Amino acid sequence: MTRTYTNLPFTEYMTTIYDDNRLPIEQIIIHSTVGTVQSAISTFGSPTAKTSAHYIIGNDGRLWAGLEEYEVGYHCGNYSVNQKSIGIEHEYYQGLTPSNELYSMSARLVADICKFYGLGCNRGVIKGHKEIVATGCPNQIDVDRIVREASLILNPIPIVDDCPAKLLEKTQLETFLRGEIQKKDIQIGTIPSILSEKNSLAVQLDSCQRDSATYKEAYDKLPELQENIKYLEGLKAEWITKETGYLSQIKKLNTTIERIKTPIKGLLVQILEALKK
Repeated sequence: MTRTYTNLPFTEYMTTIYDDNRLPIEQIIIHSTVGTVQSAISTFGSPTAKTSAHYIIGNDGRLWAGLEEYEVGYHCGNYSVNQKSIGIEHEYYQGLTPSNELYSMSARLVADICKFYGLGCNRGVIKGHKEIVATGCPNQIDVDRIVREASLILNPIPIVDDCPAKLLEKTQLETFLRGEIQKKDIQIGTIPSILSEKNSLAVQLDSCQRDSATYKEAYDKLPELQENIKYLEGLKAEWITKETGYLSQIKKLNTTIERIKTPIKGLLVQILEALKK
């Protein structure tokens, strides 16, 4: 399957070097002219030309076609690659910034070629000249951008009319937000009573903190008080023991006194009777 040129609008120019040893097209090679479009056309049309390309794209977005796609162009320095590729030159020289128009036309052309020949629109198929041989070409031409934009042409992002759904979503959100605002207005109206409750709670908290401090102080002294109680209980037991001993001695003394009192009473009686005589 082959064709003469792209279906995109173009201006034709003359090319003098090419051959018919074409192989099935597998690649697209991106180049830079390193000069104006006119200088490139002049070079490719010269009887002594050693290079040629299928297309040239101007920085103004204009497309030029000089070599039929079924012919072999001499553009990448590797003949076997030339046999199975299409070469696209892009206007570029020192000081010139590649324009959006240039990239747009390049993406359209690459997409058209990929679609016609059934090529994948990726960096394995679309390469810069310097990926084939050692060279600075295509200089500042962004191959990745060309591939990216061509892919979007071949596989456009579907545009979905989601306005009704978005409108419903925003309307529901608006209703929700209005409700939340009303709730906050009600809460703001209760601020005085809330402040009063807060002050009352603050007073209770202060009292509770003082009580807690008192209880903590007492709790901290509890071990000392327990030791004192233990000591006093020991003294108490000691005094009870001593008191029991004292009571036993007193009882013995009372018994002894009673025993002594009887003879004394008898003696006193005798003395009194003797005095009476």
